Amino acid sequence: MRPPQYSPSRLQVYQTCPRQFYYQYVRKMPRRPWANQSFGVSLHRTLHRLHAEGGPEAKSLSEAERQLEASWMSAGYDSPEQERSELARGKELLSAYYETWSGVEGEPILLEKRLSAPFRGSVLLGILDRVDRHADGSLEILDYKSGRAPETVRRETVQQLSIYHYLVEQKLHETPVRHTVHYLASNVRVTLPLTADHVAAVLEAAHETIRTLEADHRFEPRVAAHCGSCDYQNACPVGRRWAEEASEQA
Repeated sequence: MRPPQYSPSRLQVYQTCPRQFYYQYVRKMPRRPWANQSFGVSLHRTLHRLHAEGGPEAKSLSEAERQLEASWMSAGYDSPEQERSELARGKELLSAYYETWSGVEGEPILLEKRLSAPFRGSVLLGILDRVDRHADGSLEILDYKSGRAPETVRRETVQQLSIYHYLVEQKLHETPVRHTVHYLASNVRVTLPLTADHVAAVLEAAHETIRTLEADHRFEPRVAAHCGSCDYQNACPVGRRWAEEASEQA
């Protein structure tokens, strides 16, 4: 029997709300499309293609903009006007990317790479946006986020990069020395101060989540602000009631 597999996003969903995990991964109920997700996927596809073909040094900005148009996902937008506005914003982010990051990056050795590795009776997996090798031989994990940089890097992002660290070690038998998040809407990169001890602690916490998840047969809802944008409001009376009450108080 194949051991269960857990990605950072899968763990994050359970940590946010076990009932959401149940709907999404156990019952496999469909999710509604969101414009911000389509926007992020479109940018990720464009940057993947860009760097697979040599990066900003090899392809012009106009070529990258045409690639964005070819990679564009239309799902989730409220109107054609909103979609056109977001496509224009995507091109602005590409322009800023070219202006700031051309010629100052390492050499990508992994792009949109799916990695998996055994971990304490289960399997951790992830799709890594990029792993770069720098001139000094060191490795950097680079993850794109389409939104703006938060004041504090979110816990789920630290968990994601720590799992990626483990996967790269298992795949390449090398230890990444930099773990960076590129916030495209802010055009900034934040390098996380992840030490070996920090990564080990995060992986231990992830393992505890897996143990709890695998023993859970009730998947009780965890009611909080995320209920307001949950895809499964119609199926979850508790979350729907919270969202309705929050709307009345607004």
